[in-house]
Amino acid sequence: MLSGTRSLTPERSETCTDVAVKVDLSPYVKIDQEGRSLTVYRDRKATADDVKMGIGKLDAAFPNSFRTENEKTKFYAILTEIVIRQGLSSRQLSDAIYNCLINSKTYKQINVSDIVGYDKRLKLYSYNEMTIMVTNGEAECSDFYRVKIRDKYFYIKKSEAEMMKGK
Repeated sequence: MLSGTRSLTPERSETCTDVAVKVDLSPYVKIDQEGRSLTVYRDRKATADDVKMGIGKLDAAFPNSFRTENEKTKFYAILTEIVIRQGLSSRQLSDAIYNCLINSKTYKQINVSDIVGYDKRLKLYSYNEMTIMVTNGEAECSDFYRVKIRDKYFYIKKSEAEMMKGK
């Protein structure tokens, strides 16, 4: 091997940390044009009561969002139906309301899509993608957790996982 270059195969001393996952993560994986990702929300599904509490917070934060009481009632009925149908988690709903709407202060009008579309995701890297980053000096093997999903191994950057824990 040329000096100053890295092997395509990580050294034995450079190992990725296996994460012992005792639940099936496959329902939390999304594959889209941006690649594979894993949602950080795996708590219980939001209930109608969770939506009702969230609605109270939205009402207090955005008292003039609706022209009529009927408009507001219809909005909240649609929001409740979609949150439950899409299976948003309780924490995801709470984070969407606080982080996406209340804390952003940029919304003049609330949209259902702003709430149900909110998600925090971790990028899943293939072994090939991870080794390219290691070879290019962009990361070390020890910078990744290895998780098994649907009998395949994927890699998650530890820094991203730790950052998401704190949020």
